[in-house]
Amino acid sequence: MKKIRLFGENAQLTPIAKMIMEEDIAGLEASLGKEWTLNQPFEMTKYINELAITLALIENKINVIDCLLEKKANLNHSKSHHYRDWE
Repeated sequence: MKKIRLFGENAQLTPIAKMIMEEDIAGLEASLGKEWTLNQPFEMTKYINELAITLALIENKINVIDCLLEKKANLNHSKSHHYRDWE
């Protein structure tokens, strides 16, 4: 398996995270609103919850990024761990 930047190559990905990594747009669209919500963190691995757009951006999944942006993914969402105020 290709090295994954966000959680390492041995991570056990959830089905939604796998769809993002494989750029399975049809699967993502079919599961949207059922298994995950666009602007809410979801479980990617046993230990990591994050937004779909965050994973797509970090892993440079252009097709997924385009799809999520078309669906109005929020790039500045306050629930993204990468935008927290750590002070």
